[in-house]
Amino acid sequence: MATTSTGLSSPGVGSGLDVNSIVTQLVSLERRPISALQTTAARLQTEISGIGQLQSLTSAFKDAASALADPAVYSRVIATSSDSTVMAATASGTPLAGTYSIETVAQSSTQTTASAAGDYLSSSELAGAGTLTLSTGLWASDMASFTPKTGQTSTSIEIFATDTLANVRDKINAANAGVSAAIVTDTTGARLTLRGTSTGAESGFRLSVVDADGQVTDASGLSRLAFDPPGGASRTQRTMAASDAVAKINGVEVRSSTDTFDGAIEGLSLKLGKAPASNVTLTVGANSDSVKQLLSKFVAAYNALAKFLSTQTRYDASTGQAGVFQGDSGVLGVSNQLRSLTGSRSMASPTFQGMSSLGIEMLKDGTLQINSSRLETALKNLPELAAALSRDVASQPLLTGSMVKFKSWADGLMQSTGALPGRTQSLKARLTANAKQQAQLEDRVAAVEKRLRAQYSALDTKMSRATALSSYVSQQMTAIQNANSNS
Repeated sequence: MATTSTGLSSPGVGSGLDVNSIVTQLVSLERRPISALQTTAARLQTEISGIGQLQSLTSAFKDAASALADPAVYSRVIATSSDSTVMAATASGTPLAGTYSIETVAQSSTQTTASAAGDYLSSSELAGAGTLTLSTGLWASDMASFTPKTGQTSTSIEIFATDTLANVRDKINAANAGVSAAIVTDTTGARLTLRGTSTGAESGFRLSVVDADGQVTDASGLSRLAFDPPGGASRTQRTMAASDAVAKINGVEVRSSTDTFDGAIEGLSLKLGKAPASNVTLTVGANSDSVKQLLSKFVAAYNALAKFLSTQTRYDASTGQAGVFQGDSGVLGVSNQLRSLTGSRSMASPTFQGMSSLGIEMLKDGTLQINSSRLETALKNLPELAAALSRDVASQPLLTGSMVKFKSWADGLMQSTGALPGRTQSLKARLTANAKQQAQLEDRVAAVEKRLRAQYSALDTKMSRATALSSYVSQQMTAIQNANSNS
């Protein structure tokens, strides 16, 4: 082997033998099995990804079928108001089908009061000393009597001589006694306004006063804030009474402390939007729209699964591309099972014995479409439609609804011991084994390359020496010839 002046090895410089090129080509031949394994690994990874997609689509299909396999779906009802801005309704239970005429009489309200005009010139004016007592409850229609609300206790608030009207406002708000306070300033000065925090007739409030000046009915001191008609002190005036919401359902009066009526119609919650207003008609009937939406979702999930299976198991002559699972008996079996299950007949309902009879038709490409007119007809017979789709008779498959069959089929594919997880595990095991083989072959190739370089380096050294010897002999022969010529 030739050596440069720096001591670095340069194979082939002296011998003319291209050692690096020879070794590289021989190693390349040795790496062919590794390249084949890499190609196989890429294909396995593509199949694993494909099975993952298939599992995802099957899971979505299972969810869509499961929703329709639930018998409760077909017994749900929907309440429809002729004017939801006046009265809206939502199902809170299981209401009976029917039609209701609703007259809205009044909405609920809170009690509000305002101190007399001109009693206070500004919010910084001293309010007067004494004690305010707030109570919530029900006023008689003439305000001659007040009945405290059951379970409620009165709240006493001490007002000092140094407290301003603004201080009184703040103390009332801090007491959290079911009343909020604010100050409104008009041309006459500052007025303390009180508003109940809850609606309903029983949420009225009474504000009695113990005035430090000993007088509770005059227009000076803290008595200016009293709202206590039974006690003879009502300098403050009520501007709005607390009242219940009132409506008439089929002529029967119903009341609520809020604008929501729960239980007035069994299984419904009614929300009053405005009153008085023109009568509304509330219709309670089967929620066929919900079933229709679920069927549309099912068809979409089915078609996504069917298209994937079709595309990935065929060869497209126009593009020259083969699907990931072309010729794969396992995946082809899944596709065939799905088609067979879709075309099978069921005796779960004598009215709807097949998917096409209820408006779900199979096209030539294996996908489904909804025949709207036929489906609308089927939706008018929800009990039979429910039987056709959700009846579950495990011991008699012929009497089992189609959605129950679809759900069971998808469950079988998706469960831990099912075909799809099993296929994924098998592919991953093969990929792991492939990687192990590649590692072993890489070690082998490295050893072969090392051996070849050693052998060719030795050959290179010998050839370099032979070349050098040949050159020396040639030089000596030339020298002898020249010597003889001169003699």
